Amino acid sequence: MLYDRRYHQAAWMLPILALGNWPRMLPMTISPALIAVGHPLYGAVGNCLKFIYMLIFLPLGFTTLGPLGAILAIAFNDIPFYLVIAYGQWKEGFSSFKQDLQTTAFLILCIALVLTVRYQMGFGLPIDGIL
Repeated sequence: MLYDRRYHQAAWMLPILALGNWPRMLPMTISPALIAVGHPLYGAVGNCLKFIYMLIFLPLGFTTLGPLGAILAIAFNDIPFYLVIAYGQWKEGFSSFKQDLQTTAFLILCIALVLTVRYQMGFGLPIDGIL
């Protein structure tokens, strides 16, 4: 309602891209610990897999789902990095996977609550533009 018509497409993109920050935030605080114990290779492998992911899934997402597929590929491009870091943490004996699951469950609960309130107030869903 506040923005001119040219920005209406961004209304559905923004929540997807914002949610895509979550896989990046999870390893952000613990990945330096792998470097501190002398294992920087996990971060390098994670970034390499992230690059390969983008090479494969960005064009694949765009050709199959159009702009939505490209946005989804971009939003979740940090998942390979997170998986490598989580594996490295587990292998080095200081895994935070249980904590990551708990905080992710809390995030999902908070999002569900906010979306329910928003929907009940008549504002619809942030991704109504693609539904």
